Amino acid sequence: MKNVVDELGMIQAQIAELRKTEAELKAALIGSGEHKIEGALFNATVVEATRKITDWKKIAIKLGASVQMIRGNTKLSESISVRVTARATDSRKAA
Repeated sequence: MKNVVDELGMIQAQIAELRKTEAELKAALIGSGEHKIEGALFNATVVEATRKITDWKKIAIKLGASVQMIRGNTKLSESISVRVTARATDSRKAA
């Protein structure tokens, strides 16, 4: 199983680097001021939108719902996750 942990950690490190590069490329597209950009293989569309998010818990409290009532009407779901972190190397342990 040690190899599986190391492989997963390496994949996650690669994904993190790719996400960083993705964010930089998206920032460049957004900064271009263009909304439709054509590449040789792909097209990109920059969409600006305003999102509305309603805080239903705050509304319920203002309307007199008790914390117990809110808790009683809140659904719980089970989840399983795997967290992988880099191990300290000998040089990092010494520092």
